[in-house]
Amino acid sequence: MIDNYKSTKERDLASKARVSAGQKKRDKREAAKSLKAQYKERLQGANSTSERRDAKEQFQSDLMDIDTGLESNRSGTGSTVQDDGVDNVDSTEDSGGGGGGGGTFELDVVKDDNTAGRALFTGDGII
Repeated sequence: MIDNYKSTKERDLASKARVSAGQKKRDKREAAKSLKAQYKERLQGANSTSERRDAKEQFQSDLMDIDTGLESNRSGTGSTVQDDGVDNVDSTEDSGGGGGGGGTFELDVVKDDNTAGRALFTGDGII
């Protein structure tokens, strides 16, 4: 059996990767169990069907966040990027930013008669 430094190092890295992946799975399962317990508790305290529906929607959304590993989106209106749909991007440039600068630009378009065409635009463009 040949056992050199490189193979030992590779085995060590592979082992650490497996341990890390296993820990992530365990953490996800633990978070899902905790979330389910909170959901059941919230259902027991619900006084109406709409409260139960809201609890279920929130539970499913939170569970999906755990499954997909989504981070909190603190700058948006929703609690996650998935809730917001599209992130808001603020430009810090004072002038000439975005897609224009006062020039002209062309777009390929489909005309009303379903033929290809080209539209020419002038101005600031798309920001």
